[in-house]
Amino acid sequence: MGYWWDRVVLPVRRAWLGVASRFGVRQTGLWRLRQEVSTCEYEDVHVMWEMLSRTTAPAPAPAPRRHSRFRPQPRPWGGRFRLCRGF
Repeated sequence: MGYWWDRVVLPVRRAWLGVASRFGVRQTGLWRLRQEVSTCEYEDVHVMWEMLSRTTAPAPAPAPRRHSRFRPQPRPWGGRFRLCRGF
């Protein structure tokens, strides 16, 4: 069991966590919570879940990106003297 765990399970788990973090796949537990709420026998839990899951207002639009007005002008002598590239 130790060989299997060290040689197979841990590298696969490490690779999966890397891929999941790269693509933004997170385990939020929302699916499990939804299952628990749907199997709950209390009516007030269902009412509260409907209140939470219902959206009345649309999500606000993201603010437009503002570009900086300041752009440094290229220096005329910058292309002629490459002092830092010699090091």
